[in-house]
Amino acid sequence: MVGSRLSKPLDLDDIFKKIKIICKNNPKEESCGLVSENGLHHLENVSEFKAFIYEINPVDYKKVRDEGVVSIFWHSHAIGGAIPSPMDTEYSLNSDLLCLIYSVKYECFSIFDPLSSDIIYFSI
Repeated sequence: MVGSRLSKPLDLDDIFKKIKIICKNNPKEESCGLVSENGLHHLENVSEFKAFIYEINPVDYKKVRDEGVVSIFWHSHAIGGAIPSPMDTEYSLNSDLLCLIYSVKYECFSIFDPLSSDIIYFSI
């Protein structure tokens, strides 16, 4: 799923662990970022409602995209589970990027694949 979208292999286990640490260090707000062929990018959540929604600054998004192929957008759910919201799946389908979500409350991940519409849940 992820490997076919990147031009070089990444240590996904390390990336998942880093995302988990970032999100646990900011449990009351949604953390967010991207994963590109150059690794993990933690970006600032510029939303006015950080506890419920994330928003990535378009300038930051473009900077990461200009540096390499992006395959995943990720964010945390500070309040609920790792179930992708309709907005999460819509963005994933429109951008053709995998959607990775970490639930701070339940300490688990989900990943939504826009090519198959499959959702996989897992813990690390």
